Amino acid sequence: TYTKNTYNAEDTAPFIYKYLQYLDFEKGSNGFPLIGLDSQHYKNESSNNNKISPIVIDSMVTLDILRKAEEIFEKLKMENEKLFASELAEDLLKNIRKNFISGCTVKDKCEAMQTMGLYFGCFNQEEVPQAFEKLVLYIYEKGFLLDSGIAGEEIIYETLSKFGRSDLALKLIINKSL
Repeated sequence: TYTKNTYNAEDTAPFIYKYLQYLDFEKGSNGFPLIGLDSQHYKNESSNNNKISPIVIDSMVTLDILRKAEEIFEKLKMENEKLFASELAEDLLKNIRKNFISGCTVKDKCEAMQTMGLYFGCFNQEEVPQAFEKLVLYIYEKGFLLDSGIAGEEIIYETLSKFGRSDLALKLIINKSL
């Protein structure tokens, strides 16, 4: 909750800006961040061979970091830093949409990636309702068994609730077949 007290933000803003410069520097030739989960791919055996791509996760989390930095710089009236964060976020979102999103679906076609696409605002406003319905479909198809791992599980309940499906979030939480 924003309390109008900015002293912590003022203290950390130079370090946040330095981190954004690092993110900008540490981009691969494809424009995606070379941080976080590295280039390894992992999959959950119960996910019908759906691969959850670390580059997708890293990119969406980085997008969230950039947007939060932009908000901090705006509150502190640091216009150049805000513009830098905004441009990086805009470029990354374009790249995410070009490479990982097709219509209302995130490429890996699983609830973790679909949740992340919704949670981190990677869909256009007109795509959001269909993207959410796709998430619900994935959950029903898997019989309410999550295979999202840490990447999606910490945000799936909040995402479902945000879109008015707290009932579904609760059903996932109390599922006894885990």
